[in-house]
Amino acid sequence: TNGFYIARFTFNNTETEAAYNGDGDLVGFSRRVKKDDLPLAVTMAISKKYPAYQVAAVADEVTYEKETSYYLNVANDKEQLKLKCSVHGDISVDRKIKD
Repeated sequence: TNGFYIARFTFNNTETEAAYNGDGDLVGFSRRVKKDDLPLAVTMAISKKYPAYQVAAVADEVTYEKETSYYLNVANDKEQLKLKCSVHGDISVDRKIKD
């Protein structure tokens, strides 16, 4: 896919994917994490910016080009959002899933 080779495996009971380039170098990886295992900065930023939203039980931790981001869903009665969060708590809406 796009010149990358993807390896999928389970490590420490966690679904994990690793992406390698054509030379076999690791370029990124992702894994599922429980919301309780998110960095404190992420948890606090979501609580502050989306206080009336329910946070999904799991998130995707994605590391690409040495930068880690967390993708997770939050929802209320009106909408569901997929958020992209930096380890420092910067949040952007990756996409609106429904209204």
